[in-house]
Amino acid sequence: MPFEKSGREPPPRTTDKGREYWGLYIAPELTCNYIVRNAAFHGHIRMLEYLFNLGFDVNFESTASARSPLATAAGAFQTAAVKWLLQHDAPVNDGWALTEAAKAGSLEIVCMLVSYGADVRVGSPLPIVSAVKIEHTAMVDYFQKHGALTPGAREEALNEARDLGLESMVELIESYS
Repeated sequence: MPFEKSGREPPPRTTDKGREYWGLYIAPELTCNYIVRNAAFHGHIRMLEYLFNLGFDVNFESTASARSPLATAAGAFQTAAVKWLLQHDAPVNDGWALTEAAKAGSLEIVCMLVSYGADVRVGSPLPIVSAVKIEHTAMVDYFQKHGALTPGAREEALNEARDLGLESMVELIESYS
């Protein structure tokens, strides 16, 4: 278990779920990446710091089957965790973090990611399309002002808005012509 390597194990509580560290239950069969993502999802900064000091990779990139800690925190509205991860060199252009923040509707996290260099034209679905789906007018406007409304993105956003019957979003996107 990674905690045993440090020699500075916090006093755990053993329960039927596993061992508890600062409110997180760590079952022996869980991977290190899961532990880091779980800490990011719940916004446990102390746990992220602890894992980071133990040598855990807190900034691995997203894969097809698993989101990065940054994307996980962004999608869970964990602003403090996003900020901490960005300050510890989390990769912002993995195609997931900005999209997850947009899906969650957090303009604050979107702005933070963009200020750290996130590309508004990268993601699946595109971040602007995620903002259209939740009818977040301010976020759509923000993405448009930062160059997200390329011809392909415009078409994708318009199609999505029409498919969902979001006439206000159709009008908004068409007003950017």
